[in-house]
Formats: sequence, structure tokens, C-alpha cells
Amino acid sequence: MKTMQCLWFFTVGLITFPSLWAQKGETEAIFYREDQLYFGLNYLVVQSQTSAFELQGLSSQFQFGVLRDIPLHANGRWAVALGLGFERTNIRSNSQWEGTTLRYTPNAYRTYSYQGLSIPIEFRWRSSTPTKYAFWRIYSGVKWKRNWAVGGATPSDVLRPWVPSVYTAIGYNTWNLYFSTTLQSIYRTEALIVDQGDIGYLALGLVFFLF
Repeated sequence: MKTMQCLWFFTVGLITFPSLWAQKGETEAIFYREDQLYFGLNYLVVQSQTSAFELQGLSSQFQFGVLRDIPLHANGRWAVALGLGFERTNIRSNSQWEGTTLRYTPNAYRTYSYQGLSIPIEFRWRSSTPTKYAFWRIYSGVKWKRNWAVGGATPSDVLRPWVPSVYTAIGYNTWNLYFSTTLQSIYRTEALIVDQGDIGYLALGLVFFLF
């Protein structure tokens, strides 16, 4: 609940103060900002180095957040962005926790849910103009996610506190493909049996941008 409240107040703050969205005076006609709110839905391909790991059904991820668009050129086509987002991740697999050690049980599946705050930093290119609202975009960057377990199925101390990932969004107008992959295991190394290897995921889905 506190996580959602923090994200809510942060988003309202950016929307409330117009000075954060557009520069005033003569520069407003030159510099403009795009795509400062986003939300998306992803399908997860969970990756593990052990053959004992099994998935069942659909593993998914929902995300939304706010990005501060910072144009790098007067035409607005090149920009960087820094933001704050929220993510909810659901993974259904045969993994089972025995205390703080992760093991795999054949044909015994369970859903594990995580949520957290993400801090994205991205480099942006787009074919927009101040009056052109349907345009191509390619956004790529890195983000750090602070995870918390949901529902009590996962011991809270086995999750890696910060997990970095890289991502790319490519699309035209409303529809944008989204690709993301974690750079580290979502679990602490000491929670994994030696022959299990790291556990991460590849996210494939759609992301939508507003304002």
C-alpha cells in the first residue's frame, strides 16, 4: 500500500505542476515533450540454467509509471528520460521454498508474485514534431527494480533487493513492442543450490505512452 501511495503522489505532482511538462515563453514553441506516462502488459519467458525448472501456464507482468522527458535538440527528436514506475510480476513454476532455499518439485506448481518500484533511464529517438502526434519511436535504456514478495509464498529475505535490466520499446503511434531482460538473478545467490544457476526472465509485450 505504501508503495502505491508513493507512486500516486509522485505522478500527481508531475501532472499538477505545468512547469514540469513544458518550458514557457519562446522555448515552448521549440522544445516539446512526449510520452511522459506509460503502461504495459508483458508475457514472461522465465530463464533458468537447470533442467529441473518447469513453467506452467502464463507468467505475466504489468507495469505503469511516469517519465520526465528531456529533449536534447530543438527539434525534439532526440531525448533522454528519467522516471519512476510500478511493476507487478506473476511467475507460475514448480519451484518450492524450503526455508530460504529454492528447490524444484516435479508436477507441483505454484504462483509466486512480486511487486516493486522501478527507476528507468532511457535514450529516446522519435519522428515527431510539435504538431505531429502519430510517429515512430525507439526508446532503449536500463532500469533498476526494487522488489517485494506478495502473498507470503516467497520468503522476503531471498529476493535480490535491486535487480537491473535492459529494455527497448519500438513502435508507431499507439502500438509499441516492448522487450526487456534481467541482468541478474531475481533471487540472492545464497538462496540457490549450487547446480541451479541464476533465475531471470525475458519480458515480451506491449507498452503504451501518453502525453
